[in-house]
Amino acid sequence: MPNSQNRDRRYLLAVEGTQVGVFERPDMQSDEVFWSNSLFDLLHYSREETPTPPFALVRWDYRKKVETLRRSILRNPGKAVQIQAPMLCGDGRYRWFSANCIANPGENGSMGLLGSIFSIEEVKEVEQLRAKERQLEAAVDSLTAANADLERFAHMASHDLQEPLRMVTAFMSLLKSDYADSLDDRARQYIAFACDGAERMQTMIDDLLLYAKVGIDAPELQNVNLQQISDDTCALLDETIQNTGAEIRTSSLPVVLADPTGLKSLMLNLIGNAIKYTRNGTKPEISIGCDMNAETWTLTVSDNGIGIPDSKRNDIFQPFFRLHGPSDYPGNGVGLAMCKRIAESWHGSISVQQKDDGGSIFSVTAPRYGIAPKGAA
Repeated sequence: MPNSQNRDRRYLLAVEGTQVGVFERPDMQSDEVFWSNSLFDLLHYSREETPTPPFALVRWDYRKKVETLRRSILRNPGKAVQIQAPMLCGDGRYRWFSANCIANPGENGSMGLLGSIFSIEEVKEVEQLRAKERQLEAAVDSLTAANADLERFAHMASHDLQEPLRMVTAFMSLLKSDYADSLDDRARQYIAFACDGAERMQTMIDDLLLYAKVGIDAPELQNVNLQQISDDTCALLDETIQNTGAEIRTSSLPVVLADPTGLKSLMLNLIGNAIKYTRNGTKPEISIGCDMNAETWTLTVSDNGIGIPDSKRNDIFQPFFRLHGPSDYPGNGVGLAMCKRIAESWHGSISVQQKDDGGSIFSVTAPRYGIAPKGAA
């Protein structure tokens, strides 16, 4: 064995017991590779295994970069180069390592490679943690800016947009009342169209204002009696329930963690929609339940209505999205979008499923514990 290689073998032995592993490939034209015992341990391989060139263990997305560095090393013998990359370990995991490599000319004209490898997994974990912290800070800044924009929009919607609309409505009403006798039927019809359009626009602005305000401020969560909220909601909808003959059944509804105002608005929308979107000739049948597990509570509102196509199950939670025209079912398509924002303000979610009989089941899931303020009742 050449003297230089004997010297390199002695270096392999010198690092045993340290946190550094050493490898040598005496001849790049040969597959023969030597690993120190510490390198076997560092890479989680059995010492009984046949060592492989370490560069072959580099994760695929780093191989092009590592191959470029390897060629540079071989073109510049005696110059050490550092390489950092994730490498496949014997337990099947990729871990981060740093390798210091140097080309090692042999006495017979061959060119070999000698290197030391040590783990930088903890360093990378810290870097990734810091990167996530920076991303989180950026997301918080972005959310803060978005909330500020929503507040400005809410102010504009409640003042700047509504003022000219009020003027249009007021003057159209004056025109209708003061000049009714001098107008023909077509003119009165045009005025009626204009007044109706202005009223619908006012309703849309009001709904948009409510939607914009939801979630701007973190809700004050507390223990809320869901049964009481359900009863109050049905009382508000009593006239509609009587007119439609709706049958509303509730199981034993528990106390849940939510904000009362948001929960009332959510229930009003879900129950109101269940009554409104009923098939012709069918009385609304609505079931309200709530399941709880160790971590979450899930409110369900089930109906026997017209149902929602699977392809539209996500679209219906977007603001102003409508499956049907206003002549079929009144409304502006904001209610379910508000429900989604309310649920998300509790760190929860809302979804819908189609029933076998064609109706729908809306499910609202939120944490049972964990984000309630201290001292919540």
